[in-house]
Amino acid sequence: MNGTIRVSAIQPLMAEFSERFNPLSRGFEPGSVKGEYFQKNLQITMDLIRQAGEKGSDFICTHEDVTGAGKYINFVDHPHLFEQGCDTVPGELTEKLGSLASRHGTHIIASLYERDGEIYYNTAVLIDAKGRVAGRYRKVQLAAQERFRVDGGTELPVFETPFGTIGILVCYDLWFPEISRILALKGARVLFNPTESFAWSEDIGICKVRTRAEENHVFLVVARKALAWDRPGRSCIVSPWGHIVADGGYESNIVVSGQIELKPKLQPEIHHVTLYTGIRDMGAYAFMERRPEAYGYLCEKDPEVLHPYAGNHLLQREDKERIREATRRMYGFTNE
Repeated sequence: MNGTIRVSAIQPLMAEFSERFNPLSRGFEPGSVKGEYFQKNLQITMDLIRQAGEKGSDFICTHEDVTGAGKYINFVDHPHLFEQGCDTVPGELTEKLGSLASRHGTHIIASLYERDGEIYYNTAVLIDAKGRVAGRYRKVQLAAQERFRVDGGTELPVFETPFGTIGILVCYDLWFPEISRILALKGARVLFNPTESFAWSEDIGICKVRTRAEENHVFLVVARKALAWDRPGRSCIVSPWGHIVADGGYESNIVVSGQIELKPKLQPEIHHVTLYTGIRDMGAYAFMERRPEAYGYLCEKDPEVLHPYAGNHLLQREDKERIREATRRMYGFTNE
């Protein structure tokens, strides 16, 4: 993978989650969720993808959950609402994305909740420049609220494109450094991250994306919503040196775009590592220096640090009352 390409991340302001769309509100209108809330969100997304295509983007990355279905995962008394915002792969949504991709000659990385029989996944699809589904990645590290309805993926694939190898990770995956590292070791030079949030605070999030890019010697393209869990925007493109190439700031409904030059990170010829080894490629040298035989504890399922929490468990599907109460508190008002 060498040469210069244009990558873009969209940063939409999604439809307001008003009382009409909220199952816990007195003003809730059930028919408005699929017919209006999901459709508004999808239309905003498609419009921004068109804008990115008109900029000559080779790759366009969306935010996580383009329809907004995830908002309804934990409304346990209204399971059909979440299901209405999901789709199969391939399906109606990938057909719409494919039409845009082929029209603009671009690749699209888009995030949706995928329905596969009776199972649901948080999935990112790769649509190629001919409008075909070229691959999909199912989110491995599920957020707490997703566990009630969604299954986690078990594979970390990379994808070959005309521009070289890319990797995809979704939202919470970025919090686990092992995932980015595996994708880089498999040869990905650009990682795309559709996300809802990237940290507990904006400062930590920016530090995290810069670190992930630098430590894995990859470009990282992060696409976020303009408003997400009270931590706004900051979609960005980060270089393998950890430099922010483009930043969406706090703007709404914008395309964050930049030209990136795909070439190895090279040390100076007179650097001591180059002189001793003859290797200037910093990524190659760092990966050669790994000591996998010493890292086995990373795969320990019951590490010492978790022993004090032996009686606790992650959210399970049978925890309906716990989920119902947490959702009621999150959304702030009820029909009572």
